[in-house]
Amino acid sequence: MDFNDTLEQADFRAEARAWLDSNAEKRIPGKIYKLRRGEEGLMPLAREWEKRKSDGGFAGIAIAKE
Repeated sequence: MDFNDTLEQADFRAEARAWLDSNAEKRIPGKIYKLRRGEEGLMPLAREWEKRKSDGGFAGIAIAKE
């Protein structure tokens, strides 16, 4: 098994990491985060995150373009 990235894979990894660094909420290891529930909680946050991923070109990346 070859764990070395191709140039294309390394470029994608760097692009994805940069996008996550500027778009994902930073989490503290070991800290317990409480989930907010209901319409005022998770759903709006989930919708916002999915839109942000889509706008950034990172939604459905495992689905064939065809």
